[in-house]
Amino acid sequence: MRPPKGLSDFDQAFYLSVAYDLNHHGVFSSGVVDDMDRTIATPPPGMFFGPLYPWLIVGVTKLDDRFAKTVDCGVEAHHGKRPDADCDIYVWPVHIIHALLLTLGVLAVARAPESEPRPPRRGRGRCTEHYARAGLMVSTLLPDRARSGG
Repeated sequence: MRPPKGLSDFDQAFYLSVAYDLNHHGVFSSGVVDDMDRTIATPPPGMFFGPLYPWLIVGVTKLDDRFAKTVDCGVEAHHGKRPDADCDIYVWPVHIIHALLLTLGVLAVARAPESEPRPPRRGRGRCTEHYARAGLMVSTLLPDRARSGG
């Protein structure tokens, strides 16, 4: 059996450091990108990452003390203030956040406006139609060269 994964096993160090700065310093920083020890000094403001995910982490830390301690420990371990082994492995809130974001994404694709171009429905099921619609939505985000194959 594999050992459970802690917060540092995900890409969370980027976002957790921003959430740590919001909680402890009141600053929306650039996270680990600014390469300073945020456990002893207030980092400069920055906006390297989008604000939604760090604010979700901050919100959950305000609701769940155990998760707040896990986030703090993870950031402190990242800066060498304590060993990773001291940190509680409590990632359940992160899984819930990811599930909610995935659900919102699926619902956004499923409820795309009916004015979007749709492939003909020649014997294909509704599920296939949603995948085709999602592909059309993604293709509109690509640069013109990528769509034309050049």
